[in-house]
Amino acid sequence: MNIVSMKEVVEATTHDKIEIERDLDAMRRKIKEAIKPFIKVELHNTIESEIKEFPEHTMFLGLEKLKTMKEAMVYLLYNSYDITEMVLSKDYYWIHVNYQVDLNRDSYEQKYKSKRAAKERIIAGMKVLMGYAGKILIDYGFETIGENCSLTSKWQLDAKGEIILGDNFSFRIPRNIDDMIVEYIGLVDQLHDKTYKLMAMTMELNQQEAIRLWKEA
Repeated sequence: MNIVSMKEVVEATTHDKIEIERDLDAMRRKIKEAIKPFIKVELHNTIESEIKEFPEHTMFLGLEKLKTMKEAMVYLLYNSYDITEMVLSKDYYWIHVNYQVDLNRDSYEQKYKSKRAAKERIIAGMKVLMGYAGKILIDYGFETIGENCSLTSKWQLDAKGEIILGDNFSFRIPRNIDDMIVEYIGLVDQLHDKTYKLMAMTMELNQQEAIRLWKEA
């Protein structure tokens, strides 16, 4: 392939990559909006389920403490959409942002890991959000967390010291959100192929340009 043809391929691939990135950004917003009402319900159910699961501790707290606990829950639920927006606005949870490939490693292996990580990171963000319910439960003695907690404990501290739902605990993701994540992963698949092709073609083009200049020197 000559230099002119290479430049045409690079230009076309760059355009395709930009379009896929736009679709991914749109899907990111769509998933985030779908997660907001789901997380609000999960926060509420997680707290109230422990009220029922540990009746002795509930009665031990007494009416006044339970009132303040409920106030904390109501405040959390009222702000849950804003909290979800704040947490999921972080680029870390969206693998397509500033997506990179390594031309020295197998493309298929990288793509497989990226597609798996795409869902894992979104779920990780949701587990951070669930940690807000965990904090209330810990504050009022329904749960414990700390250095002495095992790695299998329901509530754990992440690397930033934030309370999160533990690795071995999960929640049922609604079908609509799961379908969106599947669509997101499909776009990540396409993004990987275009990014790999663009980087490989750009490197080859640069090499051909360098050879041409050397011959002209």
